[in-house]
Amino acid sequence: MLDLRLSQLRHFLLVVETKNFKTAAKRAFRSQPALSQSIRQLESRLGQPLFEKGSRTTLTPFGESCLPLIHELVAHIERSTRSMLHVAQLTGGRVAIAILPSVATQWLPSLLRTFTERHPGVEVNVLAEDSRNVHRLVAEGEVDFGVSSLHRADPNIDFTPLLEDRFGLLCRLDHPLALSRKPLAWEALRGHPILGNVMHRLLEDTPAWEFVARPRIRVSNLPTLLAPVEEGLGVTAVPALACPRNTRGFAFLPLVRPIKTRTIGVMGLAGRSLLPAARAMVDLMKAHLKEDGWTSSGNAGLLQSMVKISRDMKLRR
Repeated sequence: MLDLRLSQLRHFLLVVETKNFKTAAKRAFRSQPALSQSIRQLESRLGQPLFEKGSRTTLTPFGESCLPLIHELVAHIERSTRSMLHVAQLTGGRVAIAILPSVATQWLPSLLRTFTERHPGVEVNVLAEDSRNVHRLVAEGEVDFGVSSLHRADPNIDFTPLLEDRFGLLCRLDHPLALSRKPLAWEALRGHPILGNVMHRLLEDTPAWEFVARPRIRVSNLPTLLAPVEEGLGVTAVPALACPRNTRGFAFLPLVRPIKTRTIGVMGLAGRSLLPAARAMVDLMKAHLKEDGWTSSGNAGLLQSMVKISRDMKLRR
């Protein structure tokens, strides 16, 4: 493969443009002998003369053939260099994210607003998917990173925890269980019609499973869960982030004995560093969550997330 220097290609184009070695040398900030040497080195690498010997600025037939190719090559390198600088300096490029819908609706909008204000030249693509598809999209390199609970252990996936999302009871505001002013035990669900949802698979093989194992109605996705709850057909258990924002008429209370959570984190390909735009998005996400109190440690942090959800929903706890 030919090792052509960009400076040599530019020197060639300058000589063609100015039709004068002395003028070309001045524009290249080189001495005339240095410019001539650069052209000779380019000709040596190509194996053919570019300029006629009798007239140093007249192109040979080979030089005529090379001229449009060298123009195209230099322009391509300059465009690519600008694009790389845009990506490195966060003035261009794109970032693609796969994220759980329940997580996206709670704090992604404000995060995206801040990110796009800081980096208006960066294109952001958001794919709202379940945990299986988030895992798949990250593993296949279709997105830069994912935000999800860990679907399954995978040596090819790095998982960095962000927060613990605690399960609580979601019911109508006038439901008897909504009158409690303190966290409820899972035992309190016994005897009440249960609405099953996709999040309950996280409770399998835990003491909480017996209270949701035989639902009256199963709902395949969280957005359609509110209607049967609102109709009074039953109650359900969901993680705090799965609760809809600014929805009146519902109560959400922490569930204890046992405390059950799902770990939400950032997924990326193992051994693969993130592009600058994606890294900036992850860093902003961590700062955003910390500022809003989502990443507090221990039970205090878990309860704080519950209070935040209830406050956002404008509900009585």
